[in-house]
Amino acid sequence: MTVASQGESLTIEDLYYGDVWLLGGQSNMELPVRRILTGFPDLSTHGDPLIRYIKSDAGVDFLKRHRDFVGGPWRAAMEEDLYDVSAVGFFFAEEVRREEGVPVGLVMTALGGSCIGSWLSEQTLARVSTLPSHLHDLGQEHVHREEERFAADERRYFSELDSRDTGLAEGWEEPGLDDTSWERIRPADFNRSCFSGSGSVWLRRTVHLPKQYRGQSAQLRLGTMVDADQTYLNGRQVGAVGYQYPPRNYDLGRLDDDFQLSIRLKMLHGQGGLTEGKSHLLVLSGGHVIDLDDQGPWAVRRGAEMPALRGQTFFTHLPVGDFNTAISPLSRYQVRGVLFYQGEGDTGSPEGYARKMIALIDEWRRILDDPYLPFIFAQLPNYGLERQRYWPRLRDEQRKAAAVLPSTMMIVTLGMGEDNDLHPLDKRSVGLSFAKAAGVMSYGKQGEPCGPMPILASWDGGDHLVRVSFAHVGDGLVQTDQLLMDISGIGPVKAFIRGENEVESLLQEGCDPRGETIRYAWVDTAKPVLFNSENLPASPFELEIH
Repeated sequence: MTVASQGESLTIEDLYYGDVWLLGGQSNMELPVRRILTGFPDLSTHGDPLIRYIKSDAGVDFLKRHRDFVGGPWRAAMEEDLYDVSAVGFFFAEEVRREEGVPVGLVMTALGGSCIGSWLSEQTLARVSTLPSHLHDLGQEHVHREEERFAADERRYFSELDSRDTGLAEGWEEPGLDDTSWERIRPADFNRSCFSGSGSVWLRRTVHLPKQYRGQSAQLRLGTMVDADQTYLNGRQVGAVGYQYPPRNYDLGRLDDDFQLSIRLKMLHGQGGLTEGKSHLLVLSGGHVIDLDDQGPWAVRRGAEMPALRGQTFFTHLPVGDFNTAISPLSRYQVRGVLFYQGEGDTGSPEGYARKMIALIDEWRRILDDPYLPFIFAQLPNYGLERQRYWPRLRDEQRKAAAVLPSTMMIVTLGMGEDNDLHPLDKRSVGLSFAKAAGVMSYGKQGEPCGPMPILASWDGGDHLVRVSFAHVGDGLVQTDQLLMDISGIGPVKAFIRGENEVESLLQEGCDPRGETIRYAWVDTAKPVLFNSENLPASPFELEIH
């Protein structure tokens, strides 16, 4: 395309027409392809030049709405640039490309840890919730000053930790160290008392490499840890991560013999440890996998005691600021639809989430100048490591928001999560679920856009039955294991499919559960057992019995 004016011209090449989708939410939408390569190694040689993406990179602003979108240039999802595209977005775009044959652009605005209020304007948030009392004190100078102050505090903290750490002073990472007096623990004890309290703990083990595997390159896969680590092979640091969520996947190069593996674990906010249930593997280039935990217990010793590091203010997590810089500049921008994956940041206080979600959909449509713009969002999957949060309640708030506005759909991701990982690897299933919903809503495909959604729970006193009816069942409901419902005041009851779109539970004579609630999959780590004929899982729910 050439643009000419008053004797000057500009030619733009590599230009395509296609469908642009806006990606919103928090870390599980933002998570890039590079983070899931251990689960999808074929992606390292994959890619598509007609999947393009651009990522918002404007920081936060709590006081004014921005007009210019900061985040160029557009990049093609191939070669090195493939690793930075949203994994969910890539699998979604790949399926749309396969089905529709059009170029796909992804506008990536998601930010890890952001609450739903981050993505609402001040005016809208004030209408549906409570504004933070200090919002107007969060000017750019204040934000920068606080970020610099925390960075300085963090530097001082780690310097003090290093100076106190006996392990650093005595070289506990070295292979010749005598650790026979150290405590021995197995993976089931990785959260025991020796990991309680801020400071550092060292873990060591000798890794035995069978002769037939010597000469091969290898990668360590140690799962996630709380909080930061430095990992050594024979005294040489091979990797380090500064916070708890990324998996520790460290390339070791060629291995020619047994070696000493040492981990310096830095616990910053009290209890730490290696994440329960994660494998600790040595993956060799020839395809063989060695489970390190099969080679006996780990040697463990405390390196230093410290007070907890003071909490950091993550300004990208706070209300309004992300909307002003990433969403407001998209005013009247033409997109095919929105994909949204968020909610983890609100599981601590889920009440009112549905109201905010409905307001968000309505506001984004006004920004994008399309009252019926397809808006598809993900319900949270199974996860079980946050004891003081309320994942089932948040999922139900999401369900309540799904049916209020037209052209809105919720995909159910139960079973696509990992009970011990906030960032599950299976982004392909999520991306394909988004693509299926988009196919029905935006591309005229046949079939169900989502799994079964509950409509009504009712009491049949004559037959002593509680019945729950569903929409989006396709050719009928499918049960893959024993189906249990939980009725308040009664407890767990067995349920069975009746007809195409109902399940029913038989109660004892004398029961009248009207006014009570009935629940399905109401635990953090619920597993789906109810599906529709297209193998899409039913939404967890809580309904009053009428």
